[in-house]
Amino acid sequence: MAFDSLAALQRMRQMEQQAAINGKKIVLKRMNDKLDIWLFVLWFVLLIPTLGISFVLLFVYLFRYFFSKEIYVQDIATYDKFYITRDDWTKYKVNKKMNKKETRKLDV
Repeated sequence: MAFDSLAALQRMRQMEQQAAINGKKIVLKRMNDKLDIWLFVLWFVLLIPTLGISFVLLFVYLFRYFFSKEIYVQDIATYDKFYITRDDWTKYKVNKKMNKKETRKLDV
């Protein structure tokens, strides 16, 4: 018997989606928008022929990833994609981390 890793990943994604729908919670996942994808593709294509341009593209991509004002996210339950501010994203991550810690404390 061979282990099908793709099927396992699909089941995990479906379980996350069902938990988000049943719990009526917003579960967000960070996504790359089209410009980020194009920057990464151009960086990969130009990596060998022009190393300088590829480093500039990589710098722009990383700068946008770490310092952009808006973050492109996807709702796991409905697959809606939208932009949120960085402050809202950090608040969401902190609340999510606190909820995980509370759950762990209750289970123990």
